[in-house]
Amino acid sequence: MQAGRGFAKRKIPLAILIGLLAAAVLFAALSFWQRWFWFAEKVPALSVAMPGALDEGCADCSDGSENPDKLEGRMRRLLEKDGQLLAWYRLAGKTGQPPDDISDAALGLDQILYGQILLEQNRRKDFAAWWTSFSAGWITPDGFCKVSRGDFEPAVAQDDLRTQLALARLLAQSISVWPDPARYRQLADLSDALLSRFSGQAPTDSLAVVPTPEPILDPGAIPTPKPTVSPEPKQDARRELPVLRLASIDLFALQALGQVDPAWLAVYETYLARVEGGLLGDSLPLYAWAWQPESGGYLPFGGSVAASDTAETLRVVLHLCEVGHTPQRSLAWIRAQLFNQSALYASYHPGQGTPVDQQECLEAYAMTARIARITGDGLLYRTAVGRLLWHQATSQTSPALSAIFRQAEDGAYYVWARDNLWALLALR
Repeated sequence: MQAGRGFAKRKIPLAILIGLLAAAVLFAALSFWQRWFWFAEKVPALSVAMPGALDEGCADCSDGSENPDKLEGRMRRLLEKDGQLLAWYRLAGKTGQPPDDISDAALGLDQILYGQILLEQNRRKDFAAWWTSFSAGWITPDGFCKVSRGDFEPAVAQDDLRTQLALARLLAQSISVWPDPARYRQLADLSDALLSRFSGQAPTDSLAVVPTPEPILDPGAIPTPKPTVSPEPKQDARRELPVLRLASIDLFALQALGQVDPAWLAVYETYLARVEGGLLGDSLPLYAWAWQPESGGYLPFGGSVAASDTAETLRVVLHLCEVGHTPQRSLAWIRAQLFNQSALYASYHPGQGTPVDQQECLEAYAMTARIARITGDGLLYRTAVGRLLWHQATSQTSPALSAIFRQAEDGAYYVWARDNLWALLALR
């Protein structure tokens, strides 16, 4: 019948079939090139915690106000330039002289701390923008982080090891929250490079200057030759020993790297023992300044003055707490200083346990707040934060309003990036 012809199947033109096939091939090729869909690069699953960040373990361990937002805003207004945080800002004198000033240099550790803040606050969009800028300006072609940029004293170069371990920590933690193939590849490459430093001879990151005893002369020895020239005036006989500062051993970073390469687990166990072996005496139950690989011994302090650097030794305590090895004697000493003396000073005599000067250590208050979160000690947290905020500018006419500041020996007031970054890590 003629009516049945309307149901006849129509053939799709060959040109259309070819076009569809070409589009499918092009889409598959593009997906392969961009690692989309089936071709997406698999990121190994990491599970790296954030010890010291605010969590349900110490729910009241936070400022709970808009204060941290104001602090961050002021810090950025004073110190941010070209997408990075400069090291310090100096307020003008009371009469306007000297005028205010700002450092022209920046530290890699400061930039990484800011990335840590964004990560812990789950500010993914801000972190992504920060990481793009940070990678472009601070990551070298071999995958390391620059220690500093600008005119900084040569001593800053000694912070290379702790800068790279801080970067490894941040990469591992960020990948755990927001998996990313590019950052994982960078972490794996950094892991390989750092592991080579810990293989064989122990790494060192500073030099300790120690006196060399003069030889003891034997008056009975013969013959006694007559000097042929007049002796030159004697100088202090000293020698330099390469050491590894205990605060540079980021135990949590070593432990986290074990999820990238199991070879790190043995490194972690080795250096955990070395850190714990550096505990000082009962008068000051904190930790030595450095370990000396050549002798296997510890140096209680750096320099010629018997003074234990509180920021350094408190960082060691924090590192131990982060890996579940809280030193109870150290924690008891910290609590006693804050509850009884109402302060943590910049340095203490390692043998007597008394303050060497009356300058307070602002970083130590923030580190103590992080330790309090880890141990669930709300009272210690509030006490440490209260003392930290005592150093916050409150004058409505001050250009440093809401920022953490410190006074230098010459009487000038400074806003340091590291003080404010540590404060943000403690407050939020």
